[in-house]
Amino acid sequence: MKAYIMIISLMLASCASAPKEIYLNTGDKASVVSCSPTDMDHCYSQAGKICESKGYNTFNKSRDNNGYIQLTITCRN
Repeated sequence: MKAYIMIISLMLASCASAPKEIYLNTGDKASVVSCSPTDMDHCYSQAGKICESKGYNTFNKSRDNNGYIQLTITCRN
Protein backbone atom coordinates (compact mmCIF):
# COMPACT_ATOMS: atom_id res chain seq x y z
CA MET A 1 0.00 0.00 0.00
CA LYS A 2 2.86 2.39 0.82
CA ALA A 3 4.36 1.83 -2.64
CA TYR A 4 1.01 2.69 -4.25
CA ILE A 5 0.78 5.94 -2.28
CA MET A 6 4.36 6.82 -3.19
CA ILE A 7 3.68 6.24 -6.90
CA ILE A 8 0.57 8.43 -6.79
CA SER A 9 2.50 11.17 -4.97
CA LEU A 10 5.26 11.11 -7.57
CA MET A 11 2.73 11.27 -10.40
CA LEU A 12 1.00 14.27 -8.84
CA ALA A 13 4.31 16.04 -8.25
CA SER A 14 5.24 15.61 -11.92
CA CYS A 15 2.00 17.15 -13.20
CA ALA A 16 2.00 20.64 -14.65
CA SER A 17 0.92 23.45 -12.39
CA ALA A 18 -2.39 25.27 -12.58
CA PRO A 19 -2.65 28.36 -14.82
CA LYS A 20 -1.28 31.54 -13.26
CA GLU A 21 -2.71 35.00 -13.92
CA ILE A 22 -0.14 37.74 -14.59
CA TYR A 23 0.00 41.25 -16.03
CA LEU A 24 2.21 42.21 -18.95
CA ASN A 25 4.33 45.39 -19.05
CA THR A 26 1.51 46.96 -21.06
CA GLY A 27 -0.91 46.36 -18.20
CA ASP A 28 -2.83 43.71 -20.14
CA LYS A 29 -3.95 40.64 -18.21
CA ALA A 30 -2.35 37.38 -19.34
CA SER A 31 -2.16 33.79 -18.15
CA VAL A 32 0.75 31.40 -17.97
CA VAL A 33 -0.07 27.73 -18.53
CA SER A 34 2.45 24.97 -17.98
CA CYS A 35 2.75 21.53 -19.52
CA SER A 36 5.16 18.78 -20.31
CA PRO A 37 6.96 19.18 -23.66
CA THR A 38 5.43 15.85 -24.66
CA ASP A 39 1.88 17.04 -23.87
CA MET A 40 1.45 20.43 -25.54
CA ASP A 41 -2.23 19.61 -26.01
CA HIS A 42 -2.60 20.14 -22.26
CA CYS A 43 -1.31 23.74 -22.61
CA TYR A 44 -3.66 24.44 -25.52
CA SER A 45 -6.58 22.89 -23.64
CA GLN A 46 -5.88 25.05 -20.57
CA ALA A 47 -5.62 28.17 -22.74
CA GLY A 48 -8.92 27.32 -24.41
CA LYS A 49 -10.65 26.91 -21.05
CA ILE A 50 -9.33 30.26 -19.82
CA CYS A 51 -10.38 32.27 -22.89
CA GLU A 52 -13.36 30.14 -23.95
CA SER A 53 -15.00 31.23 -27.22
CA LYS A 54 -12.96 34.47 -27.48
CA GLY A 55 -9.84 32.55 -28.41
CA TYR A 56 -6.32 33.50 -27.41
CA ASN A 57 -3.01 34.79 -28.70
CA THR A 58 0.29 33.26 -27.65
CA PHE A 59 2.44 36.03 -26.21
CA ASN A 60 5.47 33.94 -25.20
CA LYS A 61 6.62 30.31 -25.11
CA SER A 62 9.56 29.25 -22.92
CA ARG A 63 10.85 26.44 -20.71
CA ASP A 64 11.15 26.56 -16.94
CA ASN A 65 14.05 25.11 -14.92
CA ASN A 66 12.35 21.69 -14.87
CA GLY A 67 11.95 21.53 -18.66
CA TYR A 68 8.22 22.27 -18.66
CA ILE A 69 6.77 24.52 -21.35
CA GLN A 70 5.50 27.87 -20.07
CA LEU A 71 2.96 29.33 -22.50
CA THR A 72 1.96 32.96 -21.86
CA ILE A 73 -1.38 33.75 -23.49
CA THR A 74 -3.72 36.70 -23.73
CA CYS A 75 -7.41 36.34 -24.46
CA ARG A 76 -8.75 38.08 -27.55
CA ASN A 77 -11.36 40.77 -27.06
